[in-house]
Amino acid sequence: MQLTTDPMPAVAGVRHRWVQARGASFHLAEAGPEDAPPVVLLHGWPQHWYEWRHCFAPLAEAGFHVIAPDLRGFGWSERTRHGYRKASLALDVLAVLDEIGVDRFRLVGHDWGGFVAFLLGLEWPDRVERLVLVNTGHGFVPRDLKTALALAGFWYMPLIGAPLLGPALVRTGAVAWLLRRLAKVDGGWDEEATRWFVDRIDPNTTQQVYGSFVFQEAPRAFAGAYAGKRLRVPTLFLYGDADPAIRPAMVRGLEDHADDYRLERLPGLGHFCIERAPEVVVPKLVGFLAGDRVAATA
Repeated sequence: MQLTTDPMPAVAGVRHRWVQARGASFHLAEAGPEDAPPVVLLHGWPQHWYEWRHCFAPLAEAGFHVIAPDLRGFGWSERTRHGYRKASLALDVLAVLDEIGVDRFRLVGHDWGGFVAFLLGLEWPDRVERLVLVNTGHGFVPRDLKTALALAGFWYMPLIGAPLLGPALVRTGAVAWLLRRLAKVDGGWDEEATRWFVDRIDPNTTQQVYGSFVFQEAPRAFAGAYAGKRLRVPTLFLYGDADPAIRPAMVRGLEDHADDYRLERLPGLGHFCIERAPEVVVPKLVGFLAGDRVAATA
């Protein structure tokens, strides 16, 4: 279990607590009144609650109870040996929210947290009121040549997800080196943020998160695991179109399987667009979560 005395970054107005759920201890960063409408923020890899540092105050000021959990094995949540399939991480989120008495909630997810958010919106529409996806994948990507070519952006996933090679790449610092280069090119992290994210990368968590996707979840999705399902939750997809991994072809397809959906491109922004340009992205999050309707697109 992670010690509550471990150092963590300070963000004005943010409070912290730990919750026991599904056999693990989960860290939550929160802001705003607890009796306000809840908004749940799900981070990506290798990040944690601090990814949302620019979002806490604007969402709290808009009248929300902001809840940013560290997913299992990330940040200050407990690192367990197993439990990193995205469907399992979704169950973690629901169990944590049950523990703190949150039933229905608005939801934002980025990167791996975005795929978890997609699953929550798809499978539990009775609990998710509104959904924002940011530079992430989804389960309805078309199975065609464009998708196959776009998968070249995921070249690193089988390496990091390999049972022995993946943890070794983390321990030797190769993954940290790659991340620092990506963060510098992307422009989303300053040196302080880079340290907070890179220093808390766990070898087992990293291999499990990537390995479960590459060798189990992605093949299931391409085999039609989500065929016949629809995303019925009002959804906004914010896409920084300079993302080197999530290529434009990977964003397609969701519009054919959603009832109330809009894709909004963010020209020139990359994978960490929330952090690089909060003045652009955060107002879009707040506006949609506060009730702006979206029109379905084809």
